[in-house]
Amino acid sequence: MQEQNIRVGQKIAGFILQDVQTVTEQNSVAYTLTHEKTGAQCIHLFNTDANNLFSVAFKTPVFDDTGVAHILEHSVLAGSKNYPLKDPFKEMLKGSMQTFLNAMTYPDRTVYPVASQVERDYFNLVDVYCDAVFNPLLRENTFRQEGWHFDVPEPDAPVSIKGIVYNEMKGVFSDFHNNVARKMLSGIAPGTTYFHESGGDPKKIPDLTYEQFCDFHGRLYHPSNAYFVLYGNIPTEKTLQFVEDRFLSSYERQDVDTSIGVLAPWNSPRQMDITVPASREDDGYASVLLNWYCPGVLDGYEGLIGDVLSHYLFDGESAPLKRALLDSGLGEDLDDMCGYDNDLFITVFTAGLQRVLPQNSEAVFSCIMKTLQNIADTGPDPELLEGAIRRVEFTLREIREGGGYPHALQVATRIHRSWIYGGDPLTHIAYETPLAQLKKKLAEPGAFSAFIRRFFLDNDHCLRMVAEGSSAMGEQLSRQTEEQATRLSADFTEEDRHRYHEETKALLAEQQRAHTPEELAVLPQLDKSDIPLENELVPCQEERIEGVQMYTHPVFTGGVYYLDWAFDISRIPHNLIPFFPLYASYITKAGAGEYTTAEMAKRLNLVTGGFSCNDTIIEDGEDSDKIHARAVFSGKCLRQNVPALLEVFEDVFLRPDFTDTTLVKNILFQQVNQYAHSIVSAGHSYGIRRGLGQLLPSKQLDEKLNGITQYRFIKKRTETHDYDEILRAFSQIHKALLTRDGLFLSNTCTTPVEDGDMLSRIIRALPESSEETTSLSLLENSSAVAVAVNSSVNYVTQSWKLPHFAPSLVGTSYILARLLSTGLLWDTIRVEGGAYGGMAVFSSAQRGFSLASYRDPNLEDTLTRFVGALKTLAETVTQSDVDRTMFAVVSKFDAPRGPHAKGVSESFARVTGNSPERRQAFRDAVLSCTAEKVSDLCRYLLGSIEQSQVAVIANEESIQKARDTGRAFAVEQL
Repeated sequence: MQEQNIRVGQKIAGFILQDVQTVTEQNSVAYTLTHEKTGAQCIHLFNTDANNLFSVAFKTPVFDDTGVAHILEHSVLAGSKNYPLKDPFKEMLKGSMQTFLNAMTYPDRTVYPVASQVERDYFNLVDVYCDAVFNPLLRENTFRQEGWHFDVPEPDAPVSIKGIVYNEMKGVFSDFHNNVARKMLSGIAPGTTYFHESGGDPKKIPDLTYEQFCDFHGRLYHPSNAYFVLYGNIPTEKTLQFVEDRFLSSYERQDVDTSIGVLAPWNSPRQMDITVPASREDDGYASVLLNWYCPGVLDGYEGLIGDVLSHYLFDGESAPLKRALLDSGLGEDLDDMCGYDNDLFITVFTAGLQRVLPQNSEAVFSCIMKTLQNIADTGPDPELLEGAIRRVEFTLREIREGGGYPHALQVATRIHRSWIYGGDPLTHIAYETPLAQLKKKLAEPGAFSAFIRRFFLDNDHCLRMVAEGSSAMGEQLSRQTEEQATRLSADFTEEDRHRYHEETKALLAEQQRAHTPEELAVLPQLDKSDIPLENELVPCQEERIEGVQMYTHPVFTGGVYYLDWAFDISRIPHNLIPFFPLYASYITKAGAGEYTTAEMAKRLNLVTGGFSCNDTIIEDGEDSDKIHARAVFSGKCLRQNVPALLEVFEDVFLRPDFTDTTLVKNILFQQVNQYAHSIVSAGHSYGIRRGLGQLLPSKQLDEKLNGITQYRFIKKRTETHDYDEILRAFSQIHKALLTRDGLFLSNTCTTPVEDGDMLSRIIRALPESSEETTSLSLLENSSAVAVAVNSSVNYVTQSWKLPHFAPSLVGTSYILARLLSTGLLWDTIRVEGGAYGGMAVFSSAQRGFSLASYRDPNLEDTLTRFVGALKTLAETVTQSDVDRTMFAVVSKFDAPRGPHAKGVSESFARVTGNSPERRQAFRDAVLSCTAEKVSDLCRYLLGSIEQSQVAVIANEESIQKARDTGRAFAVEQL
């Protein structure tokens, strides 16, 4: 383990080293330091990881709902003393090799992390971010743009309210589950910062003044309130000396009031009955929840207790509280909030159901308490408890990257849980000692029951919550902005209107003003020579077992064994393909062999770290009309459990049980509820699927399996209740799908495991082939489609089919997507239009190109801006623009991935014709891309507008306004 020659008490770049500890769980040495002059806190997890992270966090408690902390998080990144651009954040997204670059507002803190695998780039990012947080310009136009302003395009025009955070939070407040979570936190912690909406309530955001906004920064964004987390292989002193010389040395210690308020203990449970916006489908249904405040965020041992309780009560089909709630028939699914959450000082454990009739709420509360009392009285099921402990332990040990959050940031987040409240920064990451203590404690008779009593039965700090959905309230939200603007401007004088009109013009002029080359030159730049020329090569060993292709990837996994079986979905009869997602969820939960569904759940927790089945759909590298659609059964376990994992695969493949109608019903309602939430909160992804599904066979299949078409299919099944029909379909799918023909395996582990004999036995038992294959025909092109939802914001998409899949076009498409996302779409959709996001989307897995907006107050204007962005870029793009964008594109190619992601993606690349040579050609095409190629691609997209597909997820009012302007939509209700 890598160490540095520094000792406790030593002064390093203005910091005093307070503590040094080896953290074997993170393969790191932890150096904890305090800045002598200001009191700033720092911890560095020093290790061999080249993906270095720098994060600075500030405690930012709020005591109103104006969203000041959130608006400030956006605004500090919009120009600073040393980098007085309009938006250095956007420019660094475009011209950096960052592996993470963002900021996050929590209810009690604001965090600014950056990460890069290139040392020069890392220090560039540190410089820009430190200047942003300590020396922001905080221009009034920035406040108006990011927060809110009265938009008066003409003196006599109707007044509207715009602002990026304002529109973002309109989207948040349109979501039923987000509303429930917000209200729960405010209800369980009155008198504290958690009572208030740190993101901002759209009704209250216009109460925030520019002076209050600036004052918030002046009080809280000071080194005396700063918490620095460093992670990676750059020496501690090198980073700290840089930060000291550039920023900290000019500051003195300051008293900063960061009190979060005092939460007085309750003497009895309290009741909260509320109404929140909902879709028409959820109208009149409620989420019914018991929420317990469980102090202990400062103690990693307490956190592990909460995690074990959460897994025991809710994880898997045999989990007793999950089973009791679902079997009660009082609701359709567990609420999304169920389980233990210790990301904040207010640590909460939640249990409850969603889609409950409000009159049944007392029955839900009674079911929860009776189940917990029974567990406390009778003690835990030993196998279930051991499985919960093992699953918690596996989660702690597994190396996870991806999902947009590098491992280093996950570690930093766990450090913040205790550290910013004055606790030990290592308590949630150095888990071996508390885990051993907990295992020992749980072996004692009565220990688990005592935890159940302490956390729940004897805990009076409990919020009984009934949150009823109202579609009328949801529809009112879409009109709220206009009504609010009318109300607030009712008393405007002519002078007021003139002033706000002039402010609107000035803001728009600033938004539309392009940076000069001289302005951009102040940003730290990388050279093209800083870009690695070669892709990372993932080791891959090929062999055949019983005639089936096996790919083995010997990469470091930390002792975890990953195995994937990829079966050919085209073996499934066409009429059964829509049942596949339900089948995939059922087959990995249901009983098999001699095990019932409940017994299988225990078995999976005992011997695996996860067992799942999902679809993966990729176009062939040589023939884009050829689809590789696979049903991928994935299992993972610790090395010693490999034989047991293979036995699980054997039972599931060869001896499944297709008789559990209760499990089918639960899966159906669970998936319907997940889709209903996801479509409203992430509509852009569904719009892209829908649009590309009219253009590409691969995306047509993806839309059928994962899009709105799938949502409607399963929703209809919840209405017919023919569970036996579904189980018959599952049996037919299983028989057709699980054959050797078209199967390949992917194995990822550090060193070889002697598993060949068992694999041979399982493969030999599979049929050679099924009787038929399905041709996945393409849908006929349709008109633009608008899916109407109950939301105050919209998601607008437009998609194209690219003419071919040659590496040159792939490289150019990556560059164009990044140029648009960090350039004209950012400027016109987000900055000018007020949407939370505007983006271009391209992936080499499919031959499609899409433009999209996210949480957008507009619809028709956005479609006009899509075309305008392509036209402008076609005429103005320069080679300098392209060269600068290469850094960001290549950084995505080289983004850190976990071992399983590396292995399985390499296996799929080999199968789909995307050889290492072809992928290197993609990289070469990016690095040799020219402005002319980008311009040509823009013109191609413009020239094929008539063949593109528009798909929007929007509220009915916006859809009707677009139709009134002549936009032809086929309108569908969700």
